[in-house]
Amino acid sequence: MIDDDLGRSAAGSVQRAGFERMVAEVGLGKVGAVRAREVSRFACNSRDWQQLIEMCRVVDTVLVIRSVYAPRQGNDRLLHGLKGSLNEYALDLLRQRSLSARYEKARRGELVVAAPVGFVKAGDRYEKDPDRRVQDAITLGLRQGSGTGQRSSSLALVPRA
Repeated sequence: MIDDDLGRSAAGSVQRAGFERMVAEVGLGKVGAVRAREVSRFACNSRDWQQLIEMCRVVDTVLVIRSVYAPRQGNDRLLHGLKGSLNEYALDLLRQRSLSARYEKARRGELVVAAPVGFVKAGDRYEKDPDRRVQDAITLGLRQGSGTGQRSSSLALVPRA
């Protein structure tokens, strides 16, 4: 049983020690069957999924996902290869929808990620940061930058909090 990776997404470049250890154990021939509740939670990354299927095929380990599948059989390997690809496509579709929703909010002027430096959000509007040190630092930076004609040079003058 692998629970090291609980709470970690299979999508992305996050290291999942449990999944990697399982693939290694399968590759060494120490595992006779790999059981998963569902493919989408197991390996959303198609590369990881394909690697596991291939490893299971080489060492003759079966996959148990609602039913028993033998990756050495072409039909089973094809079926689970497609499942992995479809899960990756579904994840990509969710990302695209999320990004589209974000663009729509931005178009309507409703997207707020964080208040700009020197401002705080007060209800539905922005106000200058009440901290006098922050106001002074921004004013100093803008004065220094306006004297040189290069606003980008003023960024180096504002210390990090």
